[in-house]
Amino acid sequence: METCTIYSHYIDFEAIEPIVKKYLPKASLKRQDLNGEKILLITYKKGFLGRKHKATIKGRQRRKPSYQLDQVECPLCQNLMGMQNYVTSLPAQDKGIQSLLLEKIATLNSETSFSVQPYVSEDFEKILKAILQHLDGILFTPSSTLFSKSKHQQFLDKDFGLILDSIGVSELSQLEVVIDAKYYDQAKVEYTAAQKKRKAKSEAVLEKHQVKINAKLPCTADLAQLDLRDQDAILDRIYALSVITAKAEGITISELEAIIADKEITAFSPYESHVLSNDVTAEELSVLTWRYESLFLLCWVINKIDVLPYPSEMCAVETFVPSILEQSRAEFSATITLRTKEEIADALDLIYRMNWACVDARIKREATSGKLHPGIVYERHYTLNWLTNHRQQAWDDVTTDT
Repeated sequence: METCTIYSHYIDFEAIEPIVKKYLPKASLKRQDLNGEKILLITYKKGFLGRKHKATIKGRQRRKPSYQLDQVECPLCQNLMGMQNYVTSLPAQDKGIQSLLLEKIATLNSETSFSVQPYVSEDFEKILKAILQHLDGILFTPSSTLFSKSKHQQFLDKDFGLILDSIGVSELSQLEVVIDAKYYDQAKVEYTAAQKKRKAKSEAVLEKHQVKINAKLPCTADLAQLDLRDQDAILDRIYALSVITAKAEGITISELEAIIADKEITAFSPYESHVLSNDVTAEELSVLTWRYESLFLLCWVINKIDVLPYPSEMCAVETFVPSILEQSRAEFSATITLRTKEEIADALDLIYRMNWACVDARIKREATSGKLHPGIVYERHYTLNWLTNHRQQAWDDVTTDT
């Protein structure tokens, strides 16, 4: 049996049966509806003595179709958020196509899964391609004789081009992300005066620095909705990041073990534990040095940094890391205080809009406006989303939707 799944922004399960009949006019078709899931059972064989083939096509859709993926409203939304986390974790060689795929996933509204026995025939390949074209979909599939673009799990576009596979390889440099205009016309969310004021304040900063503004971006969460991590969790994360960035700088394992023991550091994420216990590539270590920007943001959160500067220049490590490591954990903990919810909400709203500008520039392969540094912006957005419990995500799983 072979399986694969089509995901699409569009919802049109009813179009599948006519497509099947076009390519398999003599096939036996049976429709079922089971707990909100639409099912099409297909039985056919080619020629009088041909082998019998069976296929099951199942379709489901989001409870509230949209062009955004902000919260878990239904099982498909939950699946799509998991897909976003999976794609974010892939070591993509082309970060631009990875970003486009993440943008595409946020717009998906329907899932159509295929199970074919004993294998996908040429006729069924034509059906798959026709449905992909009709739905402007993407295909998620394991490797097989038909889907031979990669030996690994893979995302294919509507022409069976390799968008990205599980080891980060891609063939494409572009992926169209289309949004139906009707989804822009949904009922508007009522924002508080404070949320609107915060959005306007952020946009004024962007305008001052000549950063591209998307006026359609929503307001970020109201203060009452923000669920901040507590001081202990923040302190744990600061110490974990201090060790991880030290590892990225080439500090020996014996020195790291001494720091871990002295500071009583135990709250490493699963990936951080892997990094500490194994040899990792130079590329991975280079990426981990960006966590200095996350550490810098958290030092601002605990009032060890007075002002959070405009994100165009990388932080000066020597101005804040020594104070973390030179004091005992008890001494360091006794001297910290947390920023107010309002300060954190302001920072989150601004960096959310800055990150949109960076992603937009990357997708369009343009220079980032306002001299923003995309790496710094991303780390700040990542850290602030973790700090505010965005989607209740653990450190390794944080997403930075824009």
